[in-house]
Amino acid sequence: MKILNKKFYSYTLLFIFLLIASLGFAFLSGKGQSIEFSQLNNLNFANGTRFDPAILDKKKKVFYFWATWCSTCSTNLPFIKTNYNYLSRFTDIAFVSIEEGDSKAELDKYMQEKNITFPVLFGNAEILKRWNIGLYPTTLFVNEKNEVRFVDTGIVNPLSFWVRLLFL
Repeated sequence: MKILNKKFYSYTLLFIFLLIASLGFAFLSGKGQSIEFSQLNNLNFANGTRFDPAILDKKKKVFYFWATWCSTCSTNLPFIKTNYNYLSRFTDIAFVSIEEGDSKAELDKYMQEKNITFPVLFGNAEILKRWNIGLYPTTLFVNEKNEVRFVDTGIVNPLSFWVRLLFL
């Protein structure tokens, strides 16, 4: 029984260390960046309606950049759906999903096949370049002053996602 307790304690400490380390790396990646939301003026939602960046004023925000061809993004999709549902129902934190914008037809097909109900903006190369998005998925956690607090690429584990929201 003592060995089991010792292993549990060791694994718990390792988990806490890795959580803090990932939080630190994500914080350093976002440090000093700010976002100009006016750059989103020329984007449309996947359904064709125009996006109004004014809805993001003075709100905490999560931006999720992804692509239909990205296998990691597909693996991450159930988690993103759950997060969006929770954020939209229980918080005032805005969730903005931006697909990389390669093919509108592929995006429409993907959204239908995967039953995506969260809002998706159809991106473009200019937005990706201005916002330094080079890997998918990329998640930006932005405070109400439009300062990027955390930047994560790849799958963000659920606990890390919610911890980052606490520090926005």
